[in-house]
Amino acid sequence: MLVLGLVAGLAVALVLGSVAVFVAAAISISALKSPLWHVLALLAELLAGIFWLLGTIYVATHLAVLVFRERSASTRGRQSESTLPKDAQPRA
Repeated sequence: MLVLGLVAGLAVALVLGSVAVFVAAAISISALKSPLWHVLALLAELLAGIFWLLGTIYVATHLAVLVFRERSASTRGRQSESTLPKDAQPRA
């Protein structure tokens, strides 16, 4: 349970960190005077936000899969051989 809490905490920290970075970027973008630089900065922030969000989702999902794969592998060893499919039964 502790590992799951750490994974959830890491995912939340990544999302909150990205929100803080993009709020600061939005504030500095709004201070730009030139319309051309303003539009370019908005497009750059939009692209960076999309990649950052996808990266955050990937990291959180990857960590969760690693945690649950370890747990399911450890519980799989406790199942009786009769409940496993024919091709998944351990070989002698």
